[in-house]
Amino acid sequence: MFTFGTTVIGDKAYTLMDAKQIIAAEKHGVEDGFYGGRVKYIGLTDSDVLLLMTDANTIIDTGADVLDEIPIELIRELCKKRKLKIFPNSGKEKLIQMLG
Repeated sequence: MFTFGTTVIGDKAYTLMDAKQIIAAEKHGVEDGFYGGRVKYIGLTDSDVLLLMTDANTIIDTGADVLDEIPIELIRELCKKRKLKIFPNSGKEKLIQMLG
């Protein structure tokens, strides 16, 4: 799983209202020690962004299982947040490699 280090991507702030379903982290395949063992629940959204949660009411981060399914606009925003140098014509594959 890839974590984003933020609950705000572009102009979108992810909240509990974005969760269409909240499941136990282990049911999603998250290992016990993931994120220091703090993630106990995963909020599934309409997009491929996952809400990483300590309990059923607290979002501590966002992430994704596979970045290939995340829209390129969100990938660009993540690169900007990490202060990576990106070019306007950088393709999605190149941006994902940069996030590594």
